[in-house]
Amino acid sequence: MRRMFGNAFQSFDIASPSSSPPNKSINITTSSKETTPPQKPTLSPLSKANQPRRTSNRSRGGDTDSFDSDVFSLNRLPFGAARQSNQSPSTHLSNQESRSRLLRLNQDSYSETSAANTTISSSPQSSIGGGTRPLNLKSDMMAQLLCGQAVSEASSFQMLPYERVERLKKDQVKLENRLDTINGKIKLEMKIRDASVVIIDTTEEISRINYSNTKLDSLREDRDECQSKLFNTRIRLLQHLAATLSLGLRKLEQQNASSAGSTKDGRSYGSPVQNGSLLKYESRNERSPSPVLTRLSSRSTGTALDRFDGPHLFANNQDLQQLNGIKSQDAALYDKKIESLTEEVFSLQNLLNSKESLIAEQSADLSLLQLELETVKVSKTGPLNLSKSNNDQALQTQLQSERDNARRELEALKIENSRLKQEVGRLESGESTSKSQLEKLKSEADFLKADLERERSSVAKEDSERNVILIDRAREAEDRAREALTAQKETNLEIERLRKELELARSSSKSVTDDLMDARLSVTKLTTEKKSLESELTRAQSRELSGESQSAELREENLKQWELLATSLSRLEGKLIEDDKTLGPYLSSLSLNPQLSSSSARNSFVQKLSSSLESYLSLTKASIDDLKQDKSKLESVIAELETKLDEKDKQDKQSEPVDAEGLKSQLAEAKKSVEEAETKLKEYAIVDKTLRDLFKTIPTNMEARNKVDGDADLSTFKEAYEQPKTFGGLGGFFGLGKRAPTPVVEESEYSVEAVAERIKLVMDHDRKLIDRLVKYEAEKDSHKNNAIRAQKLVVESQEALKTYQLQVKELEERLESSDSTSAAMLEKFNDLIESEEKANAIARRAEASTLQLQNQIKTLTEELQSCKKANEKLQKSLDDLKEESKNTEDLKKKLKGRTDEIDDLMEELKMAKDRETKARNQFMNELSEAQNEASSLRTKVRQLERAERDRS
Repeated sequence: MRRMFGNAFQSFDIASPSSSPPNKSINITTSSKETTPPQKPTLSPLSKANQPRRTSNRSRGGDTDSFDSDVFSLNRLPFGAARQSNQSPSTHLSNQESRSRLLRLNQDSYSETSAANTTISSSPQSSIGGGTRPLNLKSDMMAQLLCGQAVSEASSFQMLPYERVERLKKDQVKLENRLDTINGKIKLEMKIRDASVVIIDTTEEISRINYSNTKLDSLREDRDECQSKLFNTRIRLLQHLAATLSLGLRKLEQQNASSAGSTKDGRSYGSPVQNGSLLKYESRNERSPSPVLTRLSSRSTGTALDRFDGPHLFANNQDLQQLNGIKSQDAALYDKKIESLTEEVFSLQNLLNSKESLIAEQSADLSLLQLELETVKVSKTGPLNLSKSNNDQALQTQLQSERDNARRELEALKIENSRLKQEVGRLESGESTSKSQLEKLKSEADFLKADLERERSSVAKEDSERNVILIDRAREAEDRAREALTAQKETNLEIERLRKELELARSSSKSVTDDLMDARLSVTKLTTEKKSLESELTRAQSRELSGESQSAELREENLKQWELLATSLSRLEGKLIEDDKTLGPYLSSLSLNPQLSSSSARNSFVQKLSSSLESYLSLTKASIDDLKQDKSKLESVIAELETKLDEKDKQDKQSEPVDAEGLKSQLAEAKKSVEEAETKLKEYAIVDKTLRDLFKTIPTNMEARNKVDGDADLSTFKEAYEQPKTFGGLGGFFGLGKRAPTPVVEESEYSVEAVAERIKLVMDHDRKLIDRLVKYEAEKDSHKNNAIRAQKLVVESQEALKTYQLQVKELEERLESSDSTSAAMLEKFNDLIESEEKANAIARRAEASTLQLQNQIKTLTEELQSCKKANEKLQKSLDDLKEESKNTEDLKKKLKGRTDEIDDLMEELKMAKDRETKARNQFMNELSEAQNEASSLRTKVRQLERAERDRS
């Protein structure tokens, strides 16, 4: 709401007092010898403006200043100079010590004057939107967001009726006036308290200060209550305003939506926004009336549609505008009377305001009188503590009697002031009731004027028509006297025709009721269809949820498979790096990041892995043929070597005895090598299984197979089959060019151990070749099977994705179709509601027309009687107002009498002051004479003593 209405709420923040509440405890300072006068409370310009003006009644008695002047200083008090000048030093010190026991109030009480002055004096019209700037909206979207937020926040606020709003406004004005009066009282009481602090000398003054403190606390509590009430009333008015504005915005949005959704015959139903304009309402003649129909509007208008009444900011308040008809001479006279009555009411209000100001001034004067009485009391208690004479006692008794009389008169004046305040409050309440009655009478008079004018126009039209018909009939009777019988027949026929028309109207009403029943049945059918559609929607939603759950399960399974693949690759890393140079580093890089989250990463991973494995397979295929050739060569070499070994064995057996122990050791080493080869074969079997599992999930890549070229490396087999190279000849060193090396025969000794080692090497290489060939064939078959399976899996996954996408599309189409059907059903439902309202309006019009034809004369007579009664009520109200004005004149006379009495009392007080001054002067003169006599007697006594001394 603060965004919507700017800083309107800030003006209603009531200024709380900045200082803490004053302490009621009184600090008595006995150590200090000098009295520090309290600070003077500073008045803000607002408080000076709200301070009541002083009349000239006070100026008659003598020189009196306003409250802002330093009235209560020691020099301005009566007998202040005499008190300071004529005292002896001992008495002055004693008085100064008594003055040092001043009751000092807390400084917080003085700071509250500023809080009391800052009142809520501005009216709500000036505070709302006074100093706020409009928001700098850069786009329409920002404005729409702010409006939506304001409407949502104002949805909880309550709209108030017109009478309640007027009552709240009156209460607001009363509370503001009351706040001003309370603040004035607080200022006055604080000044009285400050003056009493300055003049303090006895325990009675301490009680007086305590009493003023309690009174200030009660006044502050009243002020807080008044401020809280005023704050609540202003918040209620603001909430009402926000609720009405939000209602208007909602109505505009609904009308815009209905105009955009349902158009019929080239124009929109119930939308005031047309041709791109924001607020172009129809004329008053085309506007539908408010649903709160009065006695006249129910006859004149049959349809009733709710619409927002913008000019008055109140819903359902258009009947006040529609009843302002053409005024006749009687209406003008009545308006003049009302104007005269309003002028009298305003004059009474002014008188009441002047009375309130007089009462405030009188209360201020009374407070000043109390202060003067207190000063008199101080002057009576403050003279020197010397021996009391009979004259002093008489003066004191006189002063006490005068003081008691003054107190009694002050109490009587207070009682009279309270009674006058009660009478003023009663007058204010009577004035408010009279205002409300006047407003009601004005509204009733407007209604009656409109009714009278309409009735007069209708009666004049009917009279003119009847006169024309009677003249025509008279002429026809003179000319066609003979055709009376035919006229009777025609009248009978007309009566029958009217009866037929009545029967037709009844039948039409029956048909309308039948149409209503059909419409209701169609509405029930639509509701059932809507329920069925809702059930289908729920089913579709459940299917969607099941599809989503299945897709989630598939995703989880795929993730698990990818994780298994990554773990298996990490296991195979160390084993495959030794065998292949291309696949090893790729697996080592994959082991660093085995988890693949996105689909693109997975696809790239599959493509790279399949290309590397296919290259590996192509290499193995190319190496198989070479290995077969090597195998055949090795077999021939082995056969030759075996024959040679047999021959050598025969020769050795013949020549030398066989070393059985060396052969045994060689056999044991061969067995160990065979066992190591078997363990390696087992490891390679594990590798084969893991690769098969990989190839189950990897599709084939034919392009990578075709690209692979190369020969198998047989460098490992060169140790057994290459003969040692021989080098010889020195032709290259002597400039004879390159020459073929001369064969140099190296003679080596024949040994069985060297031959056996060579045979062992050849056997080992043969075994390795055979094992490798077997592995290559097995791997080739497994790779083929894995590739076929991977292709199948890819095809199946693609098909599943296509089916899932098709299902999603079907569900979306079903949702769109259901949304379109629901929108169509809503449009049909709105059309049926409109048709039902039209049928109801037609039926009401038919009933109203029949009732008007039957009861027109009765209504006219009843309205005339009601007009007479209303006129009598108005005359009575006027008489009551005149009596109230007489009562106000009596009150004026009484107030004048009271002011005269107050003036008399002021003159008497001045006389009493003059008497006191005279008595005091006499007393001081007598004291000075007594002192002079005492000093002369002392001199005489001294002279006598000196004379006696001289004599002695």
